[in-house]
Amino acid sequence: MVCSGAAVNRRQQAILKAGWHSAMAQGHGLSVLSRAYALTKKEKYLKAANKALELFKTPASEGGVLNRLFDHDWYEEYPTTPGTFVVNGFMYALIGLYDMSQLGAGDTRYADELFKTGLRSLKTFLPLYDTGSGSLYDLRHLGIWSARISRDGIITLYISTFSSGSITLMATRSLTR
Repeated sequence: MVCSGAAVNRRQQAILKAGWHSAMAQGHGLSVLSRAYALTKKEKYLKAANKALELFKTPASEGGVLNRLFDHDWYEEYPTTPGTFVVNGFMYALIGLYDMSQLGAGDTRYADELFKTGLRSLKTFLPLYDTGSGSLYDLRHLGIWSARISRDGIITLYISTFSSGSITLMATRSLTR
């Protein structure tokens, strides 16, 4: 999944040139491709999903989506260097990796390894996004999300899903395999 056009990250004044990859888009793509393969068993979907995994091991500085934060892997929604560590894009990436890890075909072991590694990172850093009165969008810019754009409700939903919902139950089982 390649994002077309240029996006400007005004907070960091970084320009992401056309062709940049997003872990969030990769996660969405992995979910769709995993479901398409599960329904049809067509190899083209599995091959595309396998290829998408390559970006998770490629550093953001080299065109991938991987950054490191205190020796933990982080899959970047906006792959800048230094990283921005946007939490919602990271979570979408984890959902896609989880979906692929459940296929039982292709590089499911690698998808499962990436998922487990990412989940450990999320468990380590998720408390940093909670300000007590809102949530942070990323770890590079310490400003609380504006209520007028309704993102606090969205991030609360994501955190609830990972903290007490079905994703945590699946993730816990996955970590103990």
